[in-house]
Amino acid sequence: MAGQVLLVQFVYSLLFMPRPRSIKLRCPICKKVVKNTDAEFPFCSEHCRSIDLGKWATGGYVIPAPLEEGEEENRQPPIAEDDI
Repeated sequence: MAGQVLLVQFVYSLLFMPRPRSIKLRCPICKKVVKNTDAEFPFCSEHCRSIDLGKWATGGYVIPAPLEEGEEENRQPPIAEDDI
């Protein structure tokens, strides 16, 4: 009987107890596998972190801004070759 209780507790702990999880992703710069528990996550090293920061600083990455209402009216349509 005690063995069955221990078995039930063990199975319950496997199924329902939260476990620490480690997510493995790839470094966005060099594509090495990185765990979310690593110190430099999501990068694999300080070097790759610096490269990414440099891309942001020099405009290598751009987040597009949505057009505002007045901007659509001010945009000129492209000139067709027939109009020239």
